[in-house]
Amino acid sequence: MTQPIKVEAHSVVDYGFAAVSLALPFALGLKGAARAIPMAWGAGQGTLNALTDQPYALRRVVSFKGHGQAEAVALPALVATVALMRPFEQRAAKPFFGALLTALVSNYALTDYDAKPMR
Repeated sequence: MTQPIKVEAHSVVDYGFAAVSLALPFALGLKGAARAIPMAWGAGQGTLNALTDQPYALRRVVSFKGHGQAEAVALPALVATVALMRPFEQRAAKPFFGALLTALVSNYALTDYDAKPMR
């Protein structure tokens, strides 16, 4: 299967994930681990994206392929963190994490990490 998401689209989506991960826990009133986990993810995701060789980077330090390799490690780590810490006591936490993880994994699986950024 050809992955339809290329560098530019993936980069915009990643900034969106970072923003949602940082803002939505506050908007939903999440506390404790249910707030800390997505905020740590959002900060890391935003930093990685800002340093990746893509059109919207602040500084191009990481290749897009390297970005994919980092996500290949970070996504399972995020899933494991959520599974182990089980931050679902609050009503909004379970649908939030379900939607976030589904969207992140889908974006990863549908991205062509061998694509070159357009200049």
